[in-house]
Amino acid sequence: MNFVLISQVPIDCVVTKWSDWSPHDNNGHSHRERYMTQPALNGGAECPVTYQTKLVHINCIVSAWNEWGPLNAEGISTRFRTIVTTPLNNGDPCPPLEQTKAVSVDCIATVWSVWSPHDSQGLSRRERFVTQQPLNGGKECGHLIETRLVNINCQVSAWNEWGPINSKGIARRYRTIVTTPLNKGDPCPPLEETKKVPINCLVSVWSEWGPLDDSGISRRERTIIVKPLNGGKICPVLKDSKNGMYFIIGSAEKSVNVHSLLTLS
Repeated sequence: MNFVLISQVPIDCVVTKWSDWSPHDNNGHSHRERYMTQPALNGGAECPVTYQTKLVHINCIVSAWNEWGPLNAEGISTRFRTIVTTPLNNGDPCPPLEQTKAVSVDCIATVWSVWSPHDSQGLSRRERFVTQQPLNGGKECGHLIETRLVNINCQVSAWNEWGPINSKGIARRYRTIVTTPLNKGDPCPPLEETKKVPINCLVSVWSEWGPLDDSGISRRERTIIVKPLNGGKICPVLKDSKNGMYFIIGSAEKSVNVHSLLTLS
C-alpha cells in the first residue's frame, strides 16, 4: 500500500491598510480601523489589532469679530466674537471674546432744515441741531443757524383738468398763483392754456330699410350728431340703398330682398 504525505503550510493573517482617522466625537475621541482579508491558517501569524482610538486635542475656535458697537457716553466702542468650538483635552484655550477702543468722535449735527417761509422783507432762516457732542479730541460743532435774503419766485399750482370743448373745438385749462414773486424773483408764467381738439364726426345708427320704390330700390339713412372739427375724422356716408324684387306669393304681392331670396334657394 502506498501513502501520500500532505504537509500543512502555515499561512499568516493578512489585513488592509489603516483607514483615515474619523472626525472626533463630542468628547474628542477619534478612531480608525482595518479589515482582515486573509485569516491565519495552519499556525500562521495571528491578525494584528484592527481597531484603534485616540484622544484628540481640540483647540478653541472663535468666530470673526462682529462690527464695532455704538459708542457709550465716554466714546468707547465694543465688539464681540463667539466660541465656535470649545477646547477639549488640553487644546489651546480661547482668546478674548470682547474688545474695546476709545474713539475720537467729531461733532455730529442734523442736516439743515428747509429754509423757513420768508418774512415781509424776504428774510429766511434755517437751522440744524447737535446729535453728538465731540469726544476724545473730535472736531467741534460749527454754526447752527443761517439766514439769507432771498428772491422769491412766482409759484403756481398744477394745471386743472381741461375744460369742456366750445363750439370751435377749443378747450381751456387754468392754474393759479400760489406764491407772489418778491425781490426780483421770476415772474409768473401764463395762467391759462388752450388747445384745439380734433373732433371726429359722430353719426346716428342706420334707420330701418325703407319700402321698395317703383325701381325695386330700398333705402336707409343716418344723420350727423357731431360735425368734425380741427382735422377730426370726416363723416361716413349717410345714405345707403339696395336692390329688391317683387314676387306674387299666393294672392298677395310682397317685396323680398334679393339676398334673402338667394339664401332661401
